[in-house]
Amino acid sequence: MRHSRVRSLLSVLLVVVVLAACSSGSKSTSSPSGGGSFTLWSMWNKGEQGQIFLQNAINDFEKDTGVKVNVQWKGRGPLTKLLPSLNTSNVPADMVEDGVQAIADNLGATGNAVDLTSTYNTKVPNDSQTVAQVVGPQFEKQAQIVEPDGSLGAPVAVPYLAGSYAFFYNGKTFPQLVSNPPTTWAAFTQILAQRKASGVNPLALDGSISGYSSYYFQYLSMAETSADEWYHALGDKTGQTWLQPGFLAAAEKVEQLVKASYFIKGYNDSKYPAMEDKWANNDSDFILMGTWIPGEVASVQAPGYDYQAFPFPSVDGKTAPPLVIDSDGLGIVKKSKHVAAAQQFVAWLLQSKYQAEVGSMTQNVPVRKGVAVPSVLGSIKTSIDAGNAYADRMTAADNSYVNEVLFPVDDNLINGKTTAQQFVEKLASASATYWAAKK
Repeated sequence: MRHSRVRSLLSVLLVVVVLAACSSGSKSTSSPSGGGSFTLWSMWNKGEQGQIFLQNAINDFEKDTGVKVNVQWKGRGPLTKLLPSLNTSNVPADMVEDGVQAIADNLGATGNAVDLTSTYNTKVPNDSQTVAQVVGPQFEKQAQIVEPDGSLGAPVAVPYLAGSYAFFYNGKTFPQLVSNPPTTWAAFTQILAQRKASGVNPLALDGSISGYSSYYFQYLSMAETSADEWYHALGDKTGQTWLQPGFLAAAEKVEQLVKASYFIKGYNDSKYPAMEDKWANNDSDFILMGTWIPGEVASVQAPGYDYQAFPFPSVDGKTAPPLVIDSDGLGIVKKSKHVAAAQQFVAWLLQSKYQAEVGSMTQNVPVRKGVAVPSVLGSIKTSIDAGNAYADRMTAADNSYVNEVLFPVDDNLINGKTTAQQFVEKLASASATYWAAKK
């Protein structure tokens, strides 16, 4: 059974992120150690490798601390299922495991999450490092509440696994790329041209998912300008930043992909996950997708598919765009009567043993630096550990802008309905109109 994790490279689209918070003020009915219990709603389905991993970690935790964890396997989006109960006196979960940013946006921003600042300052169990040191500033940023003025508030979740985006391919088809991946856009498009000449449409894309389509323009924009300039453009209420040369250059590269017919036939009229499945059956070569893709297509892949990946290449041969990261983790509901017991577990999964298993068992990226991962995630993990990663936190207004303005305009570009010049002009004017109406 496949379990889709459709996410936006923009870190803004999906309700699949972890906890959020606000100051607690809650008192626990259980002692900080030596007993107690709490209820955890997990994002895993029973039988998934992630569920097996988490259950094993819970078993170790219970044995070591004496705290009982009543875990319920809710599948994707447990936070969404929990939200309706938050205004009642009987909230059924003390802790939720979900996308970190989503929980911060949906629990924290509404005052329904415990402030975990003190947890970030404590040491990871059986470790010399604090939670903050292991998690690092980029991942902690996603766990912080976005205040009304755009500043970041308290962290309300602790991430333990991460995802990012890269070009995935079959190592059996391109064995030479495993040790020598393309590091420039020119080198990559040369490969695409060669494959097209041989009769293959080399890029897979489910164009009906706007977030997936936007990956190209975002990464190319960050390569042509910078990550900070990209997010500055998103927040420019005049829309004029989109008219700068770097964004036009990025749009022109997307337009060239469309004109060269590099995208798989039917991409612009497909129903997800049709093109993703075709890629997994070698009908196309590359897919720009999140690190969850091998697990997502495992049930439909061609026999012996050798998943490999490389980060988005640079356009100048020097500086590759940073990997945009998101994360899943744990947060505590403010109305919990078992806060102290639950707090013991939020840092448990950051120990080296469990972080290694995040890679080996769940095929996700550990947040902890220096942890070994499967070869398919090697280059991605190396880039993240080296600091070539970017996590942004956006307001609800910015999120709405992305969905209502950027995505529709971008869809027209990647579907070949507009030129690059028309695209940036439309994006600029539509942005100005949108924000003016919000005043």
